[in-house]
Amino acid sequence: MTEATGATGATEEIRLPSQSATAQQGSRDPDHGTDHTQLNPRAENSTPLSLASAAFSFFVAGVNDGSIGAVIPFLIRDYKVSSAVVSSM
Repeated sequence: MTEATGATGATEEIRLPSQSATAQQGSRDPDHGTDHTQLNPRAENSTPLSLASAAFSFFVAGVNDGSIGAVIPFLIRDYKVSSAVVSSM
């Protein structure tokens, strides 16, 4: 709740939309007014898949970044460019 002073000088309470009646009755999550004891069972089963997907994507990104360093000598030799040209790529 927020207090504001009106034109007459009296203080009045302003109830914000996020402060619903269920949030003030002592629910488990006062910010959203939801009870987290009834979670979606699919959400718990997808956690290992999400973790494996994230690990795989970071692995692929790391391999991609590391492969450029191994290719630099071949780029210089095959395309007959200087290291300044290769570093600008």
